[in-house]
Amino acid sequence: MKKITAYLAALSDVISEVISKFLNIFCETIYIHGDLYIHIEEALGESLKSSFLNSRVFFDEDFFDKDTGERVSVIVEKSKTGQSRELFFHKNWIPIYITNDPNETHVAMTFLRGSVDMGHFLAVNYFQEKGIHSSSYLISSIFPRGDSISYESTRYYFSDPQPITEKVHGYTAEKLVEYLPYSSPLFLSSEAQEVLDDIQDWLENESWYSDRGLAWKMGLMFEGLPGTGKSSFARHIAHHFKMDLYHANLKQFSNDHLVQFYANYAKGSGPKIFLFEDVDCVFDKRDGEEFGIDFNEFINKLDGVRQYPGVLTIMTTNHLEKIDPAIATRDSSGEIITRPGRIDRVITFKPMNEDQRIKFASKIAKGFEDMIPDLVDEGEGMTAADFQELCRLNVLRRYSKEKQAEKDERGAKGKDSKRRF
Repeated sequence: MKKITAYLAALSDVISEVISKFLNIFCETIYIHGDLYIHIEEALGESLKSSFLNSRVFFDEDFFDKDTGERVSVIVEKSKTGQSRELFFHKNWIPIYITNDPNETHVAMTFLRGSVDMGHFLAVNYFQEKGIHSSSYLISSIFPRGDSISYESTRYYFSDPQPITEKVHGYTAEKLVEYLPYSSPLFLSSEAQEVLDDIQDWLENESWYSDRGLAWKMGLMFEGLPGTGKSSFARHIAHHFKMDLYHANLKQFSNDHLVQFYANYAKGSGPKIFLFEDVDCVFDKRDGEEFGIDFNEFINKLDGVRQYPGVLTIMTTNHLEKIDPAIATRDSSGEIITRPGRIDRVITFKPMNEDQRIKFASKIAKGFEDMIPDLVDEGEGMTAADFQELCRLNVLRRYSKEKQAEKDERGAKGKDSKRRF
């Protein structure tokens, strides 16, 4: 009998392990913070068919009927306390199993892999509950892994700014509409704004390109010292136009990696951004063999026999003079010359001028406006990154000092009050 019991126990463990592996292969579980789930719970209930899986307990209970004043018996159903379980059916057939443990801070949702784009599903339901249109964009870092390439991605879901119609205390409608749910640049130069306008025209006129037999693509080169905001502006473009951004580190790429990169990420509909940073560190003119990538292979991807419609290529460089004229260059007179079809425009990012430093410092030194003139003077010739650090350190030091002084003063008043008592 003991052998049979041991055998059954071992068999049970094997079956449990098989089931667990099966679920891991074919099912995916995500965890949602309780605060977010509270917002979408009602929307889930309205949009999906559901079945409550908790144990159900029925019993009779006596009440008084207010109209007749007589005692009546009614059937009462209650769920057992503890973990709640519900089964929803997305699109009437895709099962989503939800468990909510009151002892945990998250809700677990399990579903068949590939059956639901859960990030999009949650964003749509969350924002639809509030009557707001939702958008998203993806930022991916592409890197080699052996002979192939891999990636790490983050998709950002957010609501589009909407006009505020009701009265909101403490805010103006303009301030609320202008809010961006990420760390946006504190200022945009007139040239940067022109670039945004050019991209807007390009995005809105795909048919104009195709009607004339032109490749629907665009290329930009950002040049300037480190810390002048080149990469931040590329991220801002992705956010502003809700475009997926794919960042490739060419220093780690081979020719085969580059071919895979375009094969994997240039396909599909919809515009997208390919970001190649610090190309001057990879190619000194045409020499890039040190990093295993051929310059001709690179420019053929930019403008070769095969075209990649919908790709906005952005390159960054600290030294434009190292870039081959086949992409862009600066002649002896200082004029920038681009190679149309590969790079359409070069944008120079310079140290901040006085007006930009004033706007920048005004944002960071809010509440400490007397510090702005000294910060602006000290930041002359600085890049945006250096000036931001200057402002952050000085304003934070002042803020911490005053906060500590207030704390000490409250402590002193408390001690004095105790003495008098």
